[in-house]
Amino acid sequence: MMSGVLLFNIGFFLATHKINTDYFVGIAVIILAFAYATLQNDVEDVAIDRINAPNSVIASGKLNSKEVSNFNTVLLVGLLILSLYDFPRHLIPVLLTIVVIWSYNKPPLLLSRKPISSIIILALMYSTIPLYYGYYSGWGLIANHNLFYLILAWFFVRISISILKDYKDAHGDKIYNKKTFYLTFGDHATALVSMICGLIGYSGILVLAFLITKSFWSFILLAPLILRTLYLRLTLFSTKDVKILSQTFHKIFFGQNPLDLIFLLCLILLK
Repeated sequence: MMSGVLLFNIGFFLATHKINTDYFVGIAVIILAFAYATLQNDVEDVAIDRINAPNSVIASGKLNSKEVSNFNTVLLVGLLILSLYDFPRHLIPVLLTIVVIWSYNKPPLLLSRKPISSIIILALMYSTIPLYYGYYSGWGLIANHNLFYLILAWFFVRISISILKDYKDAHGDKIYNKKTFYLTFGDHATALVSMICGLIGYSGILVLAFLITKSFWSFILLAPLILRTLYLRLTLFSTKDVKILSQTFHKIFFGQNPLDLIFLLCLILLK
């Protein structure tokens, strides 16, 4: 959720520095959409989670799937209500987000079970949609080249992160024959694609930060965080221990938020 909010803000402040009502509606949409997507996925994967995360709220039985589904319906209604603000301005982004979420979690597509499509959908959800939606909410009606290159760079970054998520769920996924990228292509291919996409994406982010802000401070502030996250990816090649791989994934995943925040602050303060 935090990553979506940060990317939305980056898109918004790329378009304008004037906060308006659309900004707050957009933030609300992002929060509800990520909550909706997470809960829907938890319901669909409850059997796998009983193996991978038996102490989670749904898998442990503290809440049953029906109760969570009912609450998720409330979130969906909330999204649809928000989409009516300044109609039809927010309608298309909200409907697109819902379609992407359903395509990942629900039949007939059920892309979460596809080794490559699942990674692409997650990258869209975590980068492309919030970035463009933020720009659009800032009344950036005509996309500029900076937005296009930012979306491309962050898409590669999110590919490099999303492809590693399967480490943490490998045991249950294998039992239920879930065709993840990691289980389909192996640990070396997973680490290699993550490193290559990371190099492409982070190089783009570093260059764009300087070009947009015209300040070397953006380069100085971002470079250490980028070097750290690339180093963490490099360590993936030296182990096959799923527990260590999972721990490294979490460091990379949560380490992305400070990097996104620094980019956002550079955009606000230095642009």
